[in-house]
Amino acid sequence: MRSTARTVRDFWRDQRRELARHTDDLASTPSPDTVHDLRAAGRRIKATVRTFRPLLRTSLADSLLAGFDKVNHALGEVRDAEVVYDLVAEIAGPDDPLLAELTDRRDRLRTAASEMLAAEQTAQLFTLVDDLADDPWRGRYRKKGPPGRLLADRVDRTQQRVARAWQALVTMEGATLSEADLDAQVHLLRRRAKSARFSLGAIGKHHAADKYASVSDALGIIQDAVVIVDVLGDRTDAASVAAVTEARRQAEEARASSTELLQAAVPRKWWPTDPRGTDTDEGRDGHM
Repeated sequence: MRSTARTVRDFWRDQRRELARHTDDLASTPSPDTVHDLRAAGRRIKATVRTFRPLLRTSLADSLLAGFDKVNHALGEVRDAEVVYDLVAEIAGPDDPLLAELTDRRDRLRTAASEMLAAEQTAQLFTLVDDLADDPWRGRYRKKGPPGRLLADRVDRTQQRVARAWQALVTMEGATLSEADLDAQVHLLRRRAKSARFSLGAIGKHHAADKYASVSDALGIIQDAVVIVDVLGDRTDAASVAAVTEARRQAEEARASSTELLQAAVPRKWWPTDPRGTDTDEGRDGHM
């Protein structure tokens, strides 16, 4: 098999092992780290299947994408519940009724996710991951895998999608739009950055992938604040108000660093311009 194709295949084999290990952990000793790691493995598979989809067996790719939509949604709900719980736990006293309420919500979602992962349909999905790790490529590429230039081109497209989402956000910030619209675009930009990160990692470009990891981490703090405000924003108890205030403070810090992180990750030829037509490093102060 061609070397880059083998690197991608080995990446999927690593994710298969991660899925198996963390699925067992979630059933026996659930924790925020277990949910995070399990969800991350599923996202790596889904993102890279989407990136390399034209080079994969069609039915295999389609089935994997549909299956991981459901799994990642359920694990995402658990992760969001844990984000809210963790911040409130840092602020509220151990006897605060809000903490008990959030604990119950988190545990119910963990149980539902564990039951879903134990279902036959999910077992069938993991069998498809075995196929991906052993026999992913379509047609004439099935034996040797696609040439490295084709795989690299697919990865370049993920970086271009980051640049387009970044440009859209810069343009939106120059207009009068709702906070919800801006939050949605930040969320899209984060998803694009994660896709670029995972795809670069899949072909062994780990240094470039790490730069996109920094972007997605910063944007993730902003998204966490959106989740916390959505859950607690209408409440007036002291713990909720304090948690919302702290989440917004953290989001502002992350927002202040995000442009610099994007400039470090995205090749300059794809940088956006601001609404005045200047490069982002000339026309912006580092804020999104």
